[in-house]
Amino acid sequence: MPASRQAASDLSDAHALKVVLVSGSLKAPSRTRTLADAIVRSISKRRSAAVVTIDLAETGAQIAPLISRDGIPQSVEELFLAVETADLLVVGSPIYKASYTGLFKHFFDLIPPTALSGLPVILSATGGSDRHALALDHQFRPLFSFFNAAPVPTTIYATDRDLDYTELKNEQISDRIERAVDEALLAASVRPRSEHPVKLSLVAKPTGTAPRSKSMPAPLPPSSPSNIKFAYWVPNVSGGLVISNIEQRTDWGLDYNIKLAQIAENSGFDYALSQIRFTAGYGAEFQHEPVSFSQAILHNTKNIKVIAALLPGPWNPAVAAKQIASISQYTNGRIAVNIVSGWFRGEFAAIGEPWLDHDERYRRSEEFIRSLRGIWSDDNFTFRGDFYRFNNYSLKPKPLDPLPEIFQGGSSRAARDMAARVSDWYFTNGNTPEEIKKQVDDIRAKAREHGRSVKIGVNAFGIVRKTEQEARAVVAEIIAKANPEAVHAFGHEVKNAGKASPEGEGNWSTSTFDDLVQYNDGFRTNLIGTPTQIAERIVELKNIGVDLVLLGFLHFQEDVESFGRDVIPLVRELEARGTPHFQAAE
Repeated sequence: MPASRQAASDLSDAHALKVVLVSGSLKAPSRTRTLADAIVRSISKRRSAAVVTIDLAETGAQIAPLISRDGIPQSVEELFLAVETADLLVVGSPIYKASYTGLFKHFFDLIPPTALSGLPVILSATGGSDRHALALDHQFRPLFSFFNAAPVPTTIYATDRDLDYTELKNEQISDRIERAVDEALLAASVRPRSEHPVKLSLVAKPTGTAPRSKSMPAPLPPSSPSNIKFAYWVPNVSGGLVISNIEQRTDWGLDYNIKLAQIAENSGFDYALSQIRFTAGYGAEFQHEPVSFSQAILHNTKNIKVIAALLPGPWNPAVAAKQIASISQYTNGRIAVNIVSGWFRGEFAAIGEPWLDHDERYRRSEEFIRSLRGIWSDDNFTFRGDFYRFNNYSLKPKPLDPLPEIFQGGSSRAARDMAARVSDWYFTNGNTPEEIKKQVDDIRAKAREHGRSVKIGVNAFGIVRKTEQEARAVVAEIIAKANPEAVHAFGHEVKNAGKASPEGEGNWSTSTFDDLVQYNDGFRTNLIGTPTQIAERIVELKNIGVDLVLLGFLHFQEDVESFGRDVIPLVRELEARGTPHFQAAE
């Protein structure tokens, strides 16, 4: 029977039980939702039921900002009314550190204390170990007792061993579901029925329908403007993101990268950053051109923004402005640019481009950025610089509004000053929170002098494992299998580039051999450990002023998906709680 007809027949049945399912997981698909759906199916086998499903993985972005229900959209208000007028409530949440998710609690905080009086509630939860089962009686039951609801005696808890994203695997869990449903239906039979109608638009499709595909994660809710953003390095250059002979299940080809981008945008990533290299070296033997590669990714995705790397010298701003404007038109404005001032002297020599002094490279990049923005913004653009000149130049069509965001990297005085004057975003290499904060404060202060604001992105290498020991073992293996000759050659090149600055420092000035094994000092940011440890460290970065985390991985498709599944929802939960500044676990 089609979903809409099933829902209509249930609604027309005066005896249909109004069942509301609230799933507190922040990701989709989730084991919590699988368990709750199994409970609802059991109810539907016994009684005709109109089922409303409130999945916070889908509606959380609307719920999280609320501090009251005054003036909220009617569609959101209907979710709360559905709970308040239910005949039977099924709730579930994953357990994090002995409690339900913060967004689950926040949802029920917006319901009046007397609204659930006498309502039968089936309590369910999922977690990584059996000890988390205690949360059902020590956290869930007191919460619903506060509302004077009627949680049934039998609770249902399942670990990863008991179920996956599509089905239960443990018959004992199924037996507990049957017992809890018996208790709930008995309690519902003696409670006065609500007369409030169930909105047809809220009624779920019949449970037991085909599960979501496991090959592609369901999209996470889009990040809000106040959320920290996530980006990943596009592996359009061979050799991966570490100078090591360790296995890297990553490919530099287009097909691999299209699938990776689709996984990333469904896993909560906001940006992808393509790389610019013209010659082989340091483990990177092959390189795809970043602008055309970025365009190909954009044409095969829907939401993610792709940042195309541009290198002044090989690129002329007139050509770049036209390329990016056209791609903006093709892709609904999802293209951005990263202006790379250059660190690889041998590359410039190989392609016959002059190698400028350190600060001159940044002066050229600043003129490049001013030219791009002027061409995109003005008709009859005129500019007189030392490197670029334009005479009444008009580009049509221009990029869509808002104009493509302009990113840049570097850590020298020249790089930071340029960011403060002209860039939208500033990327820094990986570092400790204390050292990153120094750069954040410096750039923000300089930008204020120019009446501007600059957003900050930080490089990191993500290694997520069940224990910190497992994650640290991966780092140790990467370094143990490093290519010493390539690492030392890379270090020599980048440190010389920094030493050429007047202050004699650059992005890699304090980098050790172990740091240099990952191109952008990503190990130093310490996003290495359990999902909870990493989420806490990311929120600490946000608290010191970081707006975006740019990530590299060992096995990109697998690791991006697991990062989106296991870490980003925890970050969003901590952000929704308004977690204060704290020292992340070591």
